[in-house]
Amino acid sequence: MDNTTLKTIRQHIIESEGQPPYPYLDIKGNLTIGTGFHIETEKEFLSLPLINEQTEKPATEADKRAEFAKMQKLSEDLAKEPEKLNRRADTYENNTTLRMPKAEQDKLLDQEIATRVSQIKKDVGRDAWDKLSDGKKAAVVDVHYANGSLKDFTDFKQAIEDGDAEAMAREGTFYTDKENGKRDMRRLARNRAAVGLSN
Repeated sequence: MDNTTLKTIRQHIIESEGQPPYPYLDIKGNLTIGTGFHIETEKEFLSLPLINEQTEKPATEADKRAEFAKMQKLSEDLAKEPEKLNRRADTYENNTTLRMPKAEQDKLLDQEIATRVSQIKKDVGRDAWDKLSDGKKAAVVDVHYANGSLKDFTDFKQAIEDGDAEAMAREGTFYTDKENGKRDMRRLARNRAAVGLSN
């Protein structure tokens, strides 16, 4: 994948997911940082390249352990009141001094994009992927990123193989919060624009 394509996809994902440099809980209570990176274990959290804003130096292992424990406790507490989980990431900005530099976030995101592009090529075929414009590629990766795969998007995959922008926009719609029937209409509008359709 060339740098121009990667840059287009990266920017599209950042616009959809945001890029908070600090640890936060998503609407399901998952410990998250940056562009939607879920952190499941303390070991994963300890491996993150974080900076302590107060010292302006790399976060120590003790800093990271304390932050992980705090966020785990908060997640457990909020699980008892799930209605409070529907909050913006910036709610957590002042609760921590730990930050991940943008360059490190972009590096992680680029690795994630490469992994997902490889999976998408297996789903729709390399030829179908290569024929897509960079905008269409960005929209396809966004659908994959938001849903974890394309396994529930049979008609969307067919639209990709056909290069059909109208069908891609229609079949690539998804729920941000399926249980509550919520969709991120701005995200879907960005994807529609990316495949070359006006709103």
